[in-house]
Amino acid sequence: MEYAIAPHVLFRVDGAGFGVPHHADLNETSGTLSFAKEPGSPDGVKTLHFKTSPYQEEYEIGTFITPFFGLRWHFQ
Repeated sequence: MEYAIAPHVLFRVDGAGFGVPHHADLNETSGTLSFAKEPGSPDGVKTLHFKTSPYQEEYEIGTFITPFFGLRWHFQ
């Protein structure tokens, strides 16, 4: 999903994942706020979540949340 907050400001949210109830699952999401003036600045938060199958001997659940900051330069 994208939303242009202003002419030079873009908010973007995306995600992907796979899961079956009561089994293993994996998903990742990200939210980005970008400024379109040259150079651009994509800043946001990225998450990764995983869960192994509860039927395995070693059952693991984890979630990682990481902010990120960047600098993007477009050459013409």
